[in-house]
Amino acid sequence: MRPADDTSAFEGKLRKLGLAISATALLALSGCGEPVTFYKPGEYQGKTDPLLAKSGSELDQQLSDRFEQGQARQ
Repeated sequence: MRPADDTSAFEGKLRKLGLAISATALLALSGCGEPVTFYKPGEYQGKTDPLLAKSGSELDQQLSDRFEQGQARQ
């Protein structure tokens, strides 16, 4: 076997390794295209809560009473 044959085989394997690394890097970076939403701090701007319609009812008073009872225990 001649040394030139070893060199071309090594270069072929190195080229395949480079292609595999490049393909893996491109695949890993493809997930970084998610859109980013910025919100003002201190303000909730997400979807509306369906349970919010029940606020102001008897449920709020029950929850407030339960909270106060839990805080009174030591």
